[in-house]
This record gives sequence, structure tokens and C-alpha cells, in this order.
Amino acid sequence: MIQGSTLIRHIDSPSYGKMAKFTGTHTHCRYTQLGFMKGYHTYSQPQGFSIANNTTNPIYMEFAKNPERAARFGKGMSAFISSAGYELHHIVEHELWSSIGNGVVVDVGGSHGDVMIALAKRHPSLNLIVQDLSSTIQSRPSVPSHGKNVKFMSHDFFTEQPVKNADIYYFRWIFHNWSNGYSLRILRNLIPALKPHSKIVINDACLPEPNTLSLTAERRIR
Repeated sequence: MIQGSTLIRHIDSPSYGKMAKFTGTHTHCRYTQLGFMKGYHTYSQPQGFSIANNTTNPIYMEFAKNPERAARFGKGMSAFISSAGYELHHIVEHELWSSIGNGVVVDVGGSHGDVMIALAKRHPSLNLIVQDLSSTIQSRPSVPSHGKNVKFMSHDFFTEQPVKNADIYYFRWIFHNWSNGYSLRILRNLIPALKPHSKIVINDACLPEPNTLSLTAERRIR
């Protein structure tokens, strides 16, 4: 049961509109990368997203061809951050960030940079880099004034990491999209960039057993 005040707050929230537009456009047909076993750019079998969009490309390559869709996807992901349990204060208030002083943090696959922009407000001495595909980077909204220490970089995480010797390489909601083999490829591409004591921080969901949550929650996380 959602209390009336909570429901009204969500309806009035700009993020609710972004999420509604995103889910109505993109999530009518679930997609998966698990059939992606013969190489990064080819499917071994047709997937839901590819059938619905008449393509053999993965979802992110399709978004790269359409800036409007890439922007809508980025806004949809930003909207998730504002929902209960996913608020950014859980991240920015962690003691990890203050332990590296004015160190370098790379948000790999960081979309429109919501996490790093929030981190910049709390830790202005950090040097923050957001990486994502060029279509996503180009579709980002303007950065607020407190995000002056946030830089954006086009990067495909299936290629070697170009930022060397960063203190933290951060992955938020990345690996749940990829099977084990592709997750290993992403991580191995970090190896040439790592210095002694570099940290890899993975912020992702651990799935509960099926049918232990409400239907709404199950659909959201799976």
C-alpha cells in the first residue's frame, strides 16, 4: 500500500515523468545480452529487443544511432536514482571518498553523471570522470555549477581503459546487464590502467530468490 502523500510526491516529481516516458517506450519488450556469445557486435540468437527493433545490434548500439533515444534512456536511468532505496546519499556519504583526498575517480558506464555530480557537491576536491558511449555523453543535460570537477569522456568499456592510475574505478548497475564472460572482459580491460592500491568498486544488485518479492518489484529488478 502506498500512502497518499507518497503517491502524490511521485506523481509531482519530474523523475516520475522521465521514468514513465522511458518505460512506455523501451521496456515493453525485455532485452538481454546473454545471447551475445560470438562477439561483442553480433548476436548468436535473436533477442527480444532486436526483434522488436528489427536489428541485430545490441540495445546500446541502437541507442548510439539515435540521440533522442539515448537521451531518453539516460533520463530513465537518472529517474531510478531518485526512487526509494536507490538514493545517492547512500553512496556520497560513504567514508571511502574522503580517504583518497584529491584523488581520481572514474565512473565507468556512468551515463549522464548523476553519481559523480552528487559526489562533487559533497567532495569538491575529487577529480571525477564519467565515461560512457559518445551518444550518451552527447545527450547529457547541462552540469550544475557544483559539478565543475566532473569531466565527461567517451569510452566503450569493452576496450582498454584509457585513464591510467586512477584511485577508484566505479561501476554502478553495469554487471547485471552482462553474462560472466562479458563481465570478465570489462574488468580485464582495467588491468593495464591499475596502479598499486587502485580500487574497483562495484555497486550493483544481488537478486533474491524468484517469487520472494511483489510482482512489481520482481519486474523491476529482473
